[in-house]
Amino acid sequence: MTAVCRDPGPRLTFRQVAASQYMSAPNGGARKNPGSWASSAIVRQVMQSNRSRDTRPELILRSSLHRQGLRFKVAARPIAAVPITADLVFAGVRVAVFFNGCFWHACPSHAQIPNLNSTYWGPKITATAARDASVDHVLRQAGWRVIRVWEHDRVDLAVALIARAVRNRHHVFEAKIRRSALEVDRSSPHR
Repeated sequence: MTAVCRDPGPRLTFRQVAASQYMSAPNGGARKNPGSWASSAIVRQVMQSNRSRDTRPELILRSSLHRQGLRFKVAARPIAAVPITADLVFAGVRVAVFFNGCFWHACPSHAQIPNLNSTYWGPKITATAARDASVDHVLRQAGWRVIRVWEHDRVDLAVALIARAVRNRHHVFEAKIRRSALEVDRSSPHR
């Protein structure tokens, strides 16, 4: 039996498909719900489909770190009682890694508030950046090393930075454990 290959039609990029859907919308892509944050139904659909975790760049970072022999928790709370979720948590050495998108987290190099619907996006992006600063402060006060990796960072440099931080803190924590074990041993009456 021979396989029949059906013509899948024109091969379009995601951007081309989205643009054609936008233009073919009955109202030309205008906002259907005036109370919605999105400028159009298509924009709303695209924005809602953005992943909050397991994005391709995040998976690349995680697999590169794993190849370095580093083990971590994914999408975990560094401090159980505090409602902060880091993308990667190295709990034993208290290193929390956040993988930030340039748009969503107001990258210092690339941040731009969109012209369309700027009254919504401006305060939202500003609030996200303020929340990031607050999270960094809370974790640092609790003794955590916070690393923020931006989507535009080179993978090899980000992996090297994280690996160095984890390994350096691992040596520091090992030294503290050894010192406390010696102190317990010296104070023990059963020597």
